[in-house]
Amino acid sequence: MNAALLKLDPPPESYGKALMHNVSDSVGKLSEMHEVERAFVTGLLMHYKPQKVLELGVSAGAGTITILNAIKDVEGAHLYSVDLFEKYYRDQSKSSGWMVGEYIPECNGLWTAFLGKDISEVIDEIGNGIDFLVLDTAHVHPVETLNFLCVLPFLNDGAIVVLHDVSLFLKKGGFKTASYACGLLLSSVTADILMPVEKYAPYANIGAFQITGDTRKYIKNVFMSLFFPWGRLYAKPWRELVPQAVITPVADLFGRYYGDEYQALFLDSVKAQDDLYSEISFLSYVGILIGEFLRSIVKLFRK
Repeated sequence: MNAALLKLDPPPESYGKALMHNVSDSVGKLSEMHEVERAFVTGLLMHYKPQKVLELGVSAGAGTITILNAIKDVEGAHLYSVDLFEKYYRDQSKSSGWMVGEYIPECNGLWTAFLGKDISEVIDEIGNGIDFLVLDTAHVHPVETLNFLCVLPFLNDGAIVVLHDVSLFLKKGGFKTASYACGLLLSSVTADILMPVEKYAPYANIGAFQITGDTRKYIKNVFMSLFFPWGRLYAKPWRELVPQAVITPVADLFGRYYGDEYQALFLDSVKAQDDLYSEISFLSYVGILIGEFLRSIVKLFRK
């Protein structure tokens, strides 16, 4: 793959827009990415023409369609998608990725989906040689960081990693202020970073970086970010976000691909979360919940 991420001229979002016209307008309306974000992903895929693409976080499948539309004419290209949920989280009557069969059925042969699975459970089956990763899962720390660390040993040097919702935490209200996982990962990884020139926030809500030798050499920086608080202190306990059923295969994978030192570092970060949450009293939770409720009421009156 071409290794010139920061030298793309014109920027990927500018020429990615043209190919997006092949997709139904309904896909854009249901997508959780804005048009410029979908164009950014499309442009990167058009430029690099990856053979093996991995998508983490499927939802309805609008992002999946964006990827398939961009790689369908690339000889030998295939997309692997993984989602922890079998059912679409906004409509339990539909499967995750339901839009693919409805809007782009001709690409079903280019797509393999693993639903109801954590990436740590299926990455060995997907295997090495991944050229392009789109990471768009929970947005709550440490989910994206754990996802990335599970996939890194399987990424080619020069592979492109796209992170969505990297500035979501800058938007006020509810869960958004706690959704800093993607921004934290983008800030802790050692790599050149590319964001769209067109932006609609203090900085763009999507970004990409390229895997190099330095990304692997300084991966301890990413592991150290696991000591930041997990989950949302005012919502579900972190053990519901990252249950033991996920911790065990992740720890096993880290031991096999990073060694004992990094496996121990991960398990130490798990213990640190237990220690942190044991110090948060019930009254603290109640106080934060009341504060969130009052802010929502004020917001309603302002409208």
